Amino acid sequence: MDAPRPARVLTIAPAAPFLDTLVAALLDGRLVPGGPIGDDPLALAAATIYVPTRRAARALGAAILAARGGRATLLPSIRPLGAVDEDLIALDTRPEAALDLPPAADPLERRLAMTELVLGWARALSPAARARLPGEAVAVPSSPADAARLAGDLLALMDQVATEEASWGKLAEIVPADLAGWWQISLAFLELATAAWPAILAERGLSDPIARRLALIDAEARRLAAEPPQAPVIVAGSTGSVPATARLMAAIARLPRGAVVLPGLDQALDDATWELLRSGDGEGVASHPQYGLARLAGHIGVGRADIRELGAAPPAGLALRARLVSEAFRPVGTTEMWESAGARLGGAAALAEATAGVTVVEAANEREEALAVALALREALDGGAGRVALVTPDRTLARRTAAELARWGIAADDSAGVPAADTPAGILARLAGEVALLGAPATAVLALLDHPATRLGLDPAVLRAGAEQIDLAVLRGPRLAPGLAALTEAADAAGGRAAEVARRLAAALAPLADLAGRETVAVATLAAAHRAALGALTAPAPSTGDPAAEAIDAALAGLAGEMGAGLAIAPGDWPGLFQALAGDTAIRPERDGDPRVLVLGPLESRLQHADLVVLAGLNEAGWPRPVADDPWLSRTMRAALGLEAPERRIGLAAHDVAQAAAAGPVVLTRARRAAGSPTVASRWLQRLAAVAGPDAWGAARRRGERLVELARALDRPDGPPRPAPRPEPRPPLAARPTTISVTEVETLIRDPYAVYARRVLGLRALDPHAADPGAAERGTIVHAALADFLGHYDGPFDEDAVAALTAAGRRAFRTVERYPEVVALWWPRFERIARAFVAEMAAAGPVRRRHLEIEGLLPIRLGARTVMLKGRADRIDETAAGLVVVDYKTGGHPSQKQVASLLAPQLPLEAAMARHGAFPGVPAGGEIEALVYIALKGRAPPIAVLSMAGVLEGDADRGVPDRTPTELAEEARQRLAALLAAYEDPGHPYLSWARPQFERRFAGDYDHLARLQEWALAEDEA
Repeated sequence: MDAPRPARVLTIAPAAPFLDTLVAALLDGRLVPGGPIGDDPLALAAATIYVPTRRAARALGAAILAARGGRATLLPSIRPLGAVDEDLIALDTRPEAALDLPPAADPLERRLAMTELVLGWARALSPAARARLPGEAVAVPSSPADAARLAGDLLALMDQVATEEASWGKLAEIVPADLAGWWQISLAFLELATAAWPAILAERGLSDPIARRLALIDAEARRLAAEPPQAPVIVAGSTGSVPATARLMAAIARLPRGAVVLPGLDQALDDATWELLRSGDGEGVASHPQYGLARLAGHIGVGRADIRELGAAPPAGLALRARLVSEAFRPVGTTEMWESAGARLGGAAALAEATAGVTVVEAANEREEALAVALALREALDGGAGRVALVTPDRTLARRTAAELARWGIAADDSAGVPAADTPAGILARLAGEVALLGAPATAVLALLDHPATRLGLDPAVLRAGAEQIDLAVLRGPRLAPGLAALTEAADAAGGRAAEVARRLAAALAPLADLAGRETVAVATLAAAHRAALGALTAPAPSTGDPAAEAIDAALAGLAGEMGAGLAIAPGDWPGLFQALAGDTAIRPERDGDPRVLVLGPLESRLQHADLVVLAGLNEAGWPRPVADDPWLSRTMRAALGLEAPERRIGLAAHDVAQAAAAGPVVLTRARRAAGSPTVASRWLQRLAAVAGPDAWGAARRRGERLVELARALDRPDGPPRPAPRPEPRPPLAARPTTISVTEVETLIRDPYAVYARRVLGLRALDPHAADPGAAERGTIVHAALADFLGHYDGPFDEDAVAALTAAGRRAFRTVERYPEVVALWWPRFERIARAFVAEMAAAGPVRRRHLEIEGLLPIRLGARTVMLKGRADRIDETAAGLVVVDYKTGGHPSQKQVASLLAPQLPLEAAMARHGAFPGVPAGGEIEALVYIALKGRAPPIAVLSMAGVLEGDADRGVPDRTPTELAEEARQRLAALLAAYEDPGHPYLSWARPQFERRFAGDYDHLARLQEWALAEDEA
């Protein structure tokens, strides 16, 4: 038997541009034996190169074309690792090479099938079974969406077991008898699921994608070893963390023209640490950047001395940087060598040279960090950099930075894309499901009508006008009854374009909304109806050419077929389930951004070169990310099953950070606070600071402080904040109101600015959407019922009266039948009010005549102008002693002191209007017997009566004398005349909060317009 060929393994230093160095060595013959192939287009085209990611494959192709100087070139076969050529394997006629691999399961179908399995388990875990776990929290999925997410976690675990070649057969051995009951149940399901899953796939004629890919990789390794090709075969940039990939790399390394090119193997690491990493023994070795490469070298069977470095030696400063980074990332067991690190690196001058291209940014918060990163990238571009890169695992930070770059017209080329759920098409699908199946909530209806893809077969201007009318006339105020029928009914009542838009919306969503009343519906039926509804919403211009819309449509089409026929759910669970199944799909933009500005994830950055690299988000719990808890297996169980320690992922992340930190000019950034809470610097930053020393690291931080100061100065105002002055509008006399209601007078006393904003500027506060029942709605209903009752019933006030008032209440409540919350909350209260009100009427004295809900006007002459005081009295009773003016309150009523001091003047002013003949039918000039407030709350007690008759006690301390109701009414009229006369002066301002003692009682609708918080705070500080 021939001796095995020696393995050809090379490495490229972090300081060298990986792809350019790789291509140059391939073309000039230094990479694989056999001489240069740069001038042999057929030899180049016959080569096969494996790289870690699809983006790296595209970048490698571009690098080859650039190296060829734009000449016509047949590119080699460039494949992401795992994308092996099945056709070549199929051509292998050896019996042992035969593969019988069913097609890979569609990811969506796989997720749905596992969701069905998890849901079945959750339903089988009966209350009796849970009762056997006293004192334990049983975390079973409570909805299909929860089951889908748990299924995703389980599939990820199964993929990891397959990838790391662990064995499910050990499950039975890792369940000690004293294990918590929940884990016993969880592991019992895992045993069932892992046994049943292959059968489920076999029944459908499918295979797991990961298992299939690993089988193909192994088949490719066997094929290459059995029949070594004469063309170059290269693996570049992988650390071989997957065992199957490591075997393929080992096979390729021993091909006649094969080579493995490792990223950033640390040739300067001391031998003792290297052997520690190769053995895998010792605390923290799995989280070391070189751990994976050391294990891979051992698997291939080469020593570190056998691995040759490609490319020219890095500049002295970058070589020192690489050594500094290597020292900083030492395993825990060898960090005692940090004490001598400075001397071994060459002293303070060497440390300063190593960190000369390092900038450390410590921003105050995430926004400041994003702006500092954007400034660093822009500065580099302005300084002539050919390409800059932001590398971070924090997608929120990446999006923030892209937004900051956009202020200068720079569109970053973001490799990660956007989750389908966050795209316009995904949002449209979510909103359609919520409106159709979750009761048409107001905010979802408005968002759906405002969505740019919604058409409903209407002209955009018509659709917008109808949507605005629905917003203002239908959805503001009390919450409608759930469903599109209530929305359509309310829109019909509003009329105009609102009715047309609501009817079209209901018709478009009907395929889905018609399923809402059923107990369970097949997923296939729901998906088909959802797809039809989206088509109707966007007609006549469906979203074509939009990758997100196409992905959503493809997902719905797939679920509407056989894959969705086996699972039935409650219709209300469909929006959440679809989001969980299809919302995570990454959608790449149709067009890339500026090719000079890259936004990369850590893995994608591995082979990319940039003139400036920014490593952002370097906080603990951000980078490295914490080891997530597995909902299926504990850490001990995972180890017993044969899975890699979670720290292995930290080691992979550390490798990418170490590579970038040693490559050239680099900016390291973090935020001191995130989400309002203090943060801790990443362990990697802390290690680098410890090894670099206070002087070198301090200089790097000072360079970062310059960027932070620029970021702060960019949006800093020219001077200190200038609080708005207290508004004192003085409109011309002609613009001032000529009418005022009795309820506005109190507002004019306490907050004249509110009267100005409402009556002069014509501004009205909008009701909130789907509001809880408020005082206005309660008052309207109760007032109408009492007026109806007293208008038709004059006694006796007994049980018949209670029945009559209850009947009047039913008639009044018909006006709010579309608002079930109002009815549900207030009808029981009204029934209590009815009985208590009748009892109060029975105890009252005789009445000659009763005036109900009567409106009146009283002119108040003010020199050249007359202002009309208008009011609507709830009730005025004529008695033998005079008039009793009654006001109903469904909320609180003012105190007697507030009424007597005329700080609450409504009822005295109504009495003054009655005495001066303002109300038709009410005799003028009579005495006011009493002023009465009746609070109708429906609680205990159902009503409360404040009757002010006889002599009303004043307040000597405030100079308020004792007065009768008649005297109080006259004084109220005179004071109002004086108050209105003051506003006849064009120079008299409408002040904001003229009487601030009312501030706690009232919340002004116009306070934000008056900028109350600014000037009030300034006055307090003064």
